[in-house]
Amino acid sequence: MKIDRKKVIHAFETYVENYDKKEEKVRLKIEHTYRVSQLCESIACSLKLGSDDTALAWLLGMLHDVGRFEQLKNYGTFIDAESIDHARYGAEILFDRGKIRDYIEDDSEDELLRRAVAYHSAYRLPEELTERVRMFCQILRDADKIDILKVNVDFPLEEIYNVTSKELYSCEVTDKVMEAFEEGHAILRSLKKTPADHVVSLVSLVYELVYPRSLFLAYRQGYIEKIVAFESENPKTREQFVHIRKVMGEYLERKQIKPKEYQNYIFDLYGTLVDIHTNESKASLWKNMACIFSMMGADYDGAELKRAYKQAVKEELDILLPRMQKKLSDETLSEGEVEILLDNVFHKLLEVKGIQADQERISQIGITFRSLSMSYINLYEGAAELLARLKNSGKKVYLLSNAQRVFTEPEMRMLGIYELFEGILYSSDAGVKKPSFHFYDQLFHKYGLKKEESVMIGNEYRADILGAENYGIDSMYVFTAQSGAEPACLPACCRKIKSISEVFE
Repeated sequence: MKIDRKKVIHAFETYVENYDKKEEKVRLKIEHTYRVSQLCESIACSLKLGSDDTALAWLLGMLHDVGRFEQLKNYGTFIDAESIDHARYGAEILFDRGKIRDYIEDDSEDELLRRAVAYHSAYRLPEELTERVRMFCQILRDADKIDILKVNVDFPLEEIYNVTSKELYSCEVTDKVMEAFEEGHAILRSLKKTPADHVVSLVSLVYELVYPRSLFLAYRQGYIEKIVAFESENPKTREQFVHIRKVMGEYLERKQIKPKEYQNYIFDLYGTLVDIHTNESKASLWKNMACIFSMMGADYDGAELKRAYKQAVKEELDILLPRMQKKLSDETLSEGEVEILLDNVFHKLLEVKGIQADQERISQIGITFRSLSMSYINLYEGAAELLARLKNSGKKVYLLSNAQRVFTEPEMRMLGIYELFEGILYSSDAGVKKPSFHFYDQLFHKYGLKKEESVMIGNEYRADILGAENYGIDSMYVFTAQSGAEPACLPACCRKIKSISEVFE
């Protein structure tokens, strides 16, 4: 079954238009839906499912909580015990009322989708499920649990459980809940009597994660560690959580879940390590560059030079795209994934006026052009210190930058960070640029890097984060003023950081 993701997202967005997106609980469920769909896709990929089944897992994430919005609207709560079974209600909305056809026209997987949505919050799955249906149910249930852990880490527990801080931090874990935890399984809703019971119930969700990727994602994001770190003011509860941390630590050790230790840190440059502003449209740039070209014997005025420059860039691109498609045996390579060498443009601008220039002169033209177009350039706070710290700790630091060597190498030397990199690959040298798979691949082959030991750090969602995900490596996303619109959701293999200082934490 082929799934049109744009259609699915449009159907979901149209559906939630019926609810008040300004209400925090509605907003949280929308965000939860997108995160769970990404997690489903990540888990499916780890199981090496085909593209159609991976898309089906993603679709389940988009569908699984449609019942939540009506539940909140009609009952004012997300607590099933006080309202309705939101999972079964979601299946009713989708399949009994025909809403599923807004998302997909093909009905060949309707029974699988119905069961997975209906059972995603059940304590246990029915025994009679086929192996295929059970797998998709488990993918969705794992993804949902991981994000439930996230929400309980990111938001105050007092708000989630509707209790005061005094109630939360003074109560005990009841004996039956502790017994259930010791048995190593999820805790029945009927057993939970105190706020502390709910916290232990969260921890117990870890026991229910089926797939290794699921447990890894929950651990790597720090959710498990943060939940078991619950600090009660009740002496008995503190002792109980000391024991809970010990038991959970032993469980994770048996499962061989370890912190991810990267050896190779691959950085984007502009907007990640370097704050820069340039403007190549201002008239003064072209007027001044025309004077410089004219002094070299290539007579231009500002407007003529600007037109000639744009034409030369287009000609270089027209030549480069088919050349790179052939070289890489990839006809799908797009114009937005190839990078010309501006040195060739500067050469052409001189040659058409009968002037020959060596590479040293071309480099000087490039430096001058860049300087005249630039308003400012600075390192972000802590950038140089981070690179030095990584290098001094034995880690390898690399640069993968959509950049022209003629501009960027002098700037890096000026900023004092050039020597801190083990290896550098500029898109102008590679002929391709992020998010192209081939650009990442060139770096990894050139320096013999292993994917499982490497992480990409960048500020651009499409180039750095989706590019890294497509290549099969982890990433860290740092939002800066140069990032553009901040994405609502990030891939499961990506960790969001507030600043580059958090890279090595």
